[in-house]
Amino acid sequence: MKRSVVLFLAIFLTTVLPAMGQTTQCIASAVAGGTPDAITIPALPCGTTTNLLILTSAAANATTTPTLQPLGGQAQVIIHADGTPLAPGDIAFPYRALLNATGSSWILLNPNNYNSSGNFTNINIAGTLTVQGLSGLLNGNGTSPVTAIVPGAGVAAALAAPANTTGGLLVAPAPIQQISGIRVRPTLPDTIDGFYTITSTAGVGNVTLVQNSGQRAFAFGDGGKLITCTGLGTAGLDQGYYNGAIQSVTDGTHVVLTPAPALSMSNQGNNVCSFGSDQTAQIQAAWTAGAVIGIGSTTESGHYLVSSGLTCLPQSITNNLYQPPVLCNGESGSVISLVAAAGAVTSLATFGGNFPYYLNWGEVSGLTLDCGFVALYCADFPAGIGTRVTINVKNAVLAGIRYGQTALGGVIFDGPNTVHSNIRRYYY
Repeated sequence: MKRSVVLFLAIFLTTVLPAMGQTTQCIASAVAGGTPDAITIPALPCGTTTNLLILTSAAANATTTPTLQPLGGQAQVIIHADGTPLAPGDIAFPYRALLNATGSSWILLNPNNYNSSGNFTNINIAGTLTVQGLSGLLNGNGTSPVTAIVPGAGVAAALAAPANTTGGLLVAPAPIQQISGIRVRPTLPDTIDGFYTITSTAGVGNVTLVQNSGQRAFAFGDGGKLITCTGLGTAGLDQGYYNGAIQSVTDGTHVVLTPAPALSMSNQGNNVCSFGSDQTAQIQAAWTAGAVIGIGSTTESGHYLVSSGLTCLPQSITNNLYQPPVLCNGESGSVISLVAAAGAVTSLATFGGNFPYYLNWGEVSGLTLDCGFVALYCADFPAGIGTRVTINVKNAVLAGIRYGQTALGGVIFDGPNTVHSNIRRYYY
């Protein structure tokens, strides 16, 4: 009985199935020889009718036109499934490439680089992305930000600018991430706030900053970070605020500041200092991204140090549709402090602009803007209708908020230290 079943199956597989039109499937494997861009392999059992070749690579391809040549066959180019050339490194090492023969070429089914001739928008990715031709926004994946953007052919110029929309591609110069698909957010700052006992000499960059008990000492990696301290600056208009950068770190309590402090201090305690990385690029990238894709931006709780002014624009189409624009807001405890030379910045944050980027019943809330006695205004609202403002502003040189376009004479000044709560204004 068993012998008859085996005989029946043998006859069925060798005679009946082929007669029913079933196609023989051929899968082969080989180890790459030759060179990375002129690959050779032993003869294949099915010749060029091989349905699937599993190729163990010996090195990554360096050109866009690598070829594959079985023994006794012709060298044929390896391409993408859509017919486009490979990118360098599409066949990586160590790597098993899956290839399908067409008779005139080989199709690489699993390229190492994500590449296609189509357009892809709003791709969420973490780590390093090699850009061959994208349009849209590069976001973090909700957990990790984009840490590196490697320009490919044709987009190097677009990636060179700090932040741009050249060719429809928005590039963040620093990591940004979109949390839960709701709003774009800048990554959290590394700012350290605390009380320090200071010893300094006017005009000399070497400063002693002794932390209160429990605070983190300075580390060599703090070199290059922004720093602001009370008491070290010129007395008068800036209330003794010092705004500068840590040029270098000597040890845990000794740093070199630039510019040099304007005042001499001898073991003077209870000075408030904050130091951290410059967050200007990160915040601006998130604010711009929020406007481009129309979901707005939210700055999470934290102390952000910036060295220049920021701009938050709505999508102009939003105003044309008479819908409130989604703007740049902050969570409770989100503080943006300006650390720059006095008079170098007119406004710390500008919300909206002239037509077509005026604010049509927009809302700005949650942020605390600290001008550090550097900017003339903490917040600027050039043109808008019924804008609702719920923010804190402090330490402005002239006024906390300016409403309206200066050229039209519609300027309204508020105090340099003001809590604005649920205020709607009409201004041009």
